[in-house]
Amino acid sequence: MKTVSSLLDDHWYERYKKISKLNIRSSIYDVTNRCNLRCKGCFFFSSGEHEVAPEEMDVREWEAFVDREIARGVNLAILIGGEPTLCLDRVEAFYKRLPTFCATNGLIRVPRDRFPDMMVGISLWGDEEDERILRGKNTFSISSRNYAGDPYTYYLYTVTPRQIGKTERIIRKIEEAGLKVHLQ
Repeated sequence: MKTVSSLLDDHWYERYKKISKLNIRSSIYDVTNRCNLRCKGCFFFSSGEHEVAPEEMDVREWEAFVDREIARGVNLAILIGGEPTLCLDRVEAFYKRLPTFCATNGLIRVPRDRFPDMMVGISLWGDEEDERILRGKNTFSISSRNYAGDPYTYYLYTVTPRQIGKTERIIRKIEEAGLKVHLQ
């Protein structure tokens, strides 16, 4: 039988054991039904997800909701769609109460005076040409300027067959911007 310990070297197995003891209970939240892009193939909009529920505008309702989530045992909020940075008051309702991760397209910079250590993941769908085709503009050129050198930010780079042979150049550009990358 294959076990985690048989698949990892000693260093990575020790890391795995430490992480597995963290007892992370995360939950994913759609912060808004709005977005500043309309990407081809976006699950949120192509699936009708944005029409499932009316958008709650009252930040006090969001704060009460977050408090109920904490009581339920959630200890990490993952904020997604549409585009969370369009609603920073809602992001703050989470951030002031529990560790928070924000997934964004990176076109709006998260103000670090309000969210100094919030982890930010910027979606990236390809090189400049692919970003223009799939997202309508070269979002990387904007997001890399917005977040250059930010130690709490990394790219969530979606690798598809179309990306074969293109990833190294883009990863170098991410590195040149002083950011990290997670391939998915």
